[in-house]
Parts: sequence; C-alpha cells; structure tokens
Amino acid sequence: MATVTFFTEDEPSTPVKKPAPVEKDTSIPASSEKKKIPSSVSVALCIGNAHYECSPLNNPINDATAVAELLERHGYDVELVCDASKKEMNSAIERFNRKIKEGARAVFFFAGHGEQGSSDGISYNFLIPIEGVAKDVNLQYDAVNLNKVQAGMQSKRPYLSIIIVDCCRAYSEMQRSTRARSGGLAAMEAPHAGSFIAFACAPGQLAGDGSGKHGVFTEAFLNHAEAEEDIDMMFRRVKTDVQNASESRQVPWTTHNLSAVGEGTVEHLLLPA
Repeated sequence: MATVTFFTEDEPSTPVKKPAPVEKDTSIPASSEKKKIPSSVSVALCIGNAHYECSPLNNPINDATAVAELLERHGYDVELVCDASKKEMNSAIERFNRKIKEGARAVFFFAGHGEQGSSDGISYNFLIPIEGVAKDVNLQYDAVNLNKVQAGMQSKRPYLSIIIVDCCRAYSEMQRSTRARSGGLAAMEAPHAGSFIAFACAPGQLAGDGSGKHGVFTEAFLNHAEAEEDIDMMFRRVKTDVQNASESRQVPWTTHNLSAVGEGTVEHLLLPA
C-alpha cells in the first residue's frame, strides 16, 4: 500500500505506512543478461504542493493523490508527499532512489509551482517547495533541481524512467509584481534508454490549475492512463484533450527514448491490474 506523508506548518508529520505487499521474485535469468527485461518491481513518488503562503493552488494535492492511487492499483510501490519543504522533498527523493532497482519501472510525479533558472548559461528546471514562493528565493539553493532528480533515477538503470510534471501554474498578481519570474520550464533531454518526460505545457508556457478537482493536464492524464496503448500514444491523446480544453493556450510537451528499450516493444505506463 502507499506510504503517505503530509506536512503542515504547525507540526512535523512522519510517514504513515500500511502493510507492504508481498514482494515478488525480481531476479533476472542469466539467459537474459544481454537484454534487459522489465522487473516486477515498480516504484513511484508523487508530490503535490498546494498551500504556498503566496500564490496557493487548488489542485496539486488532489492531482498527486489521484495519480498515486492510480499507480498503486497497478502494482506500484508508491509514496505520496504533500505540502513539502525542500528538505522534505529531498528526503522523499532519496527514499525513492533507494527503492529503484536495475530493471524496475520508476515514476516521478510532481504537481505545484515550478520554473526554470540558469547557471553558467545552462538552463535547469526547479520544483518549488512549499516555502519557496513566499520569499525572493535563489532557485539554486531554495528549490529542487528536476534535472538532478532525473540524473538520480537514471543512475539506478531502471527499465523505464518516467517523469510527469504538472507545474508552471500561474503565480498570483501579488507574487508576479514582487519578483520577476521566467515563464514555464526549459526543455529537457531523455538521453537514456527507457526514459520518458511529460510536461503539462510546452517549454516557456504556463499550465492551468483547473476549475474542477484536478489540473487540466492531470485530469486528461487520469482519463487516458489506463488505456491499453503505449505511453507515447496515450500522451498524444492527453495532449489533444488539453489543447481542446484550453483552446490551445496550453499544449503538453513530451520527449522520450523508448525506441532504444527493445525492438518491437510496446511500453505501457501501467502494469495489468
């Protein structure tokens, strides 16, 4: 069952762990050493940051919770983290990386505020912790570097490494007036076999928080995630839904390196329930 971690400003919380499912044999036969095959181990970390002191958001916790429940139904070992500080986010990411085994499926999902920054002329993407919007933060030190999250996942050599980010949601008028902010995220590469990245909107765009229970992108994702089709085709349908719902103001963006996983392989986000 999922591990749920909920943080508040008043008091720290510790993960509430339900009994873990019985682990299956994840060994890979010696005859398969030359061709990596999917492990039965599937792990996920879902983070939703909503209650920022400035520019609070309505739906990230709903989004992260729904995605965590979806993945858990399909056999993932999931940790759900809500309203987390940078320290709490980094701790959750460290736990997540420790659980990723070679040949596993690994999914990282984030909903909340995010933006791009640069260092030495190189663009990076940053996920904003719950305390990060309220002050004139230095992204390098006060936010979580998404590029480093990707590098940490890839270092464990998973069979599939999937990053789904529903952020770049608009800041409030007050926050826009007190701090210059770059719009949206920067494009990322998926250089490793089996890697897939999905943003709620194209690089440089802003995403909608949604008028209902979920953000525009996450709602479309939830509607299509359980379809029996490969990841790339599924996200094409998500893109169409988001474009239609936003009248093309928001266009999801993806990049991947799935063709290198194996010839004729159709990669699905979800394992059979």
